[in-house]
Amino acid sequence: MVGIIRRVIRSRVERASFALFLFGISVGACGPSYKDAFVDATYPEPGSVDTPIFDPSAVEPLRVNSTIVPLLVSAYDDPNAAAACVRSFGDPAVLSKLRDFGVCLESSAPTGAPPCVGPNATRWDGCMASSFEWLSCSCGAPPSGCVAGPDGNVLSCSVATSKLPAACTALGGADQFRLLTALGQAGEAMVAYEVSTDGSALSSGETSIFDRPLSAARAASFQGAFKNAADTLACDSTNTSATCATSTTAAPRKSPTESATLAISGGAADGAYPAGYVYEMLLARRFAISKDAAAANERFSAVVGTSVGALLAPMIDLAMSDATGSSSALSWCQSKIKPHPSSPPASAAECGLELLRTYMQTSNEWDIVCVENANFLSDFVEGPSDPNDLGKPAFGRFWPAEQNIVKPFYAHFGAELLANGTTRVVMTADTQSKTMLGLDERVCRSVSPSSPLEVHSCSSGPPGMTLDCLPCGVLASVPNPLFARAANRVWTGYRPEGEAGTFLDGGLRSTFPALRAVELSGLGADLGHGTPVLALSTERANSLPSPPTRIGLDLALVSLGSLTHQTHHWELAYATLFEELRRDRARMPQLAVTGAPICGLGTASPSPPTGSIFADFMPAKIDGLEFAVKGYQFDPLVMTGLFIAGRKAFLDEARDQKRNVLEHLRWQHTAAAVKAPGSSGTSYLEDRLAQVVADKATWQLGFPKNAVEWEAHVAARRQLLEDNLELCP
Repeated sequence: MVGIIRRVIRSRVERASFALFLFGISVGACGPSYKDAFVDATYPEPGSVDTPIFDPSAVEPLRVNSTIVPLLVSAYDDPNAAAACVRSFGDPAVLSKLRDFGVCLESSAPTGAPPCVGPNATRWDGCMASSFEWLSCSCGAPPSGCVAGPDGNVLSCSVATSKLPAACTALGGADQFRLLTALGQAGEAMVAYEVSTDGSALSSGETSIFDRPLSAARAASFQGAFKNAADTLACDSTNTSATCATSTTAAPRKSPTESATLAISGGAADGAYPAGYVYEMLLARRFAISKDAAAANERFSAVVGTSVGALLAPMIDLAMSDATGSSSALSWCQSKIKPHPSSPPASAAECGLELLRTYMQTSNEWDIVCVENANFLSDFVEGPSDPNDLGKPAFGRFWPAEQNIVKPFYAHFGAELLANGTTRVVMTADTQSKTMLGLDERVCRSVSPSSPLEVHSCSSGPPGMTLDCLPCGVLASVPNPLFARAANRVWTGYRPEGEAGTFLDGGLRSTFPALRAVELSGLGADLGHGTPVLALSTERANSLPSPPTRIGLDLALVSLGSLTHQTHHWELAYATLFEELRRDRARMPQLAVTGAPICGLGTASPSPPTGSIFADFMPAKIDGLEFAVKGYQFDPLVMTGLFIAGRKAFLDEARDQKRNVLEHLRWQHTAAAVKAPGSSGTSYLEDRLAQVVADKATWQLGFPKNAVEWEAHVAARRQLLEDNLELCP
């Protein structure tokens, strides 16, 4: 039966794709042939090349920002003090010294480290001991129990406070070693960027590419990256800063620096699975807070999302908010919840949870997208827009989601989200500068409203305002390049008025943003334990088989699907290695801050008992059924099943004795509260599991039992889509 259902689903999609293809040919019969299209794409007709809508002078700064800034804006106990210190490193003289450290790492010459460092130490340790200006290292006799170096001595380092910029003296000890580690990584990234961008070929008379002076343009880009990182940290929700266009009241962090971070992948309607997982998790946290107030400190310090993950991230952010929420905001929320409650939610957090449940179980295709009134074939061939219009039509636009979901959400809750203790980042890819960007919501506090955007504003509201920055970021992460029109303005912090470009689904470069979640996490004082990351994927670990490709659209979609599926695996693997490497590299700065000798330098550090990233992939089969959501198929029946499956996955992993998600996240108070027996003798987890089982049984009553019933369901959905899908304005 499953195979029949899958074939029915596939045949339906194939028929729809073929019909769309025939429609394009019928309306474009007088349009270009495939030969014309190939010739035009290979050698554009003179005068037909569009003017780029972005400023070419911004390309390198954006690329440098995307390379360096994520290394600098990880979590600190005092982000404002860290911001002042980072800003000082944009000074040309200080930046030059940081570049010297990067040269040491990139060079094949000896590091010049003291003999006690030994030949088995990493190059990072050697360059830290010899070239990192802000550490002072020397060899000495080892204390009792300390493993000495090859010359019988041991390396000891201290922070060279006199060489640090004056603004760095306000940093606390833990923040010092965090920032010194980040600065070292930034120095390495600077020089690696130079080498990869300029190449390694020597000019006449040169003996090393590192002898070349840093160009003024490159230096300005590096300086701009440090300024951008400093502005982002200064606009953290815990700070008040003249840098920020919006003000908040300075407040202590609501969670420890080493709190967990959350990454959610893209995946369109399959996002119902991680939505259900997080929904059940945050309900458990709310229950725990009612039993133990200390559970309120167990939260995600950062949430990173791509595509549908970017749509979920704001609701998850709000679900952890302590804000009460205005009466108008809660009334709006009440109008969106399905079924409509008789009274508004009691708090902003309750609204976030209810919207998460509602949108990921009841949304339809027409609630998300509209279709363009355009010639499919000719517009697909003709390419992008010129600078003075909003862009050639694609298949559709996310206008309904923008106007009815994203913009109203931020209009009512944007201020609360900017002021709370969770940092939200969404991933987008600019196909013009070929750059992956992580759009950090903290940047939106420094957006200037003084420069109206008459062209390429991503939203239809008053352009150039601070709250445009928030929805624009989400909407820049969503559009699949084969399906929807690109966004054309975002805010990265490089310019107060934002940057123009062609911004498409972040999944083109980072569909499973586990790496950015690691980068945003804070190094804990105990480097033997990694900072926990929860990474939720909408993908099946082994994916689902694809149908045979019959037309060009099929081929394009299958190719894109294969690409994004692969990135789920490589980014998760890379993020795990990056986290371990960062902790290992932090050892020398950490011991320098404490003044302890570095025993056993050159020997491998033990790995934590469990990896830092807890990854959850959607199961290939759920109760024997393969839910084959394809493209932008938002079918509430299927989404509800995925949402329930996500809820159960959390409850199972919260009860698991060997792979327990709450223990991994170090949510100890939450774990204790939800496992403790209640008055009925059963625990919260057991009671919730019983509820999920009941909800699942109810859902299954309405699920098609055989191929005939499924065919009828598909026919009904098809008719609903034809009746309700609207043309874009």
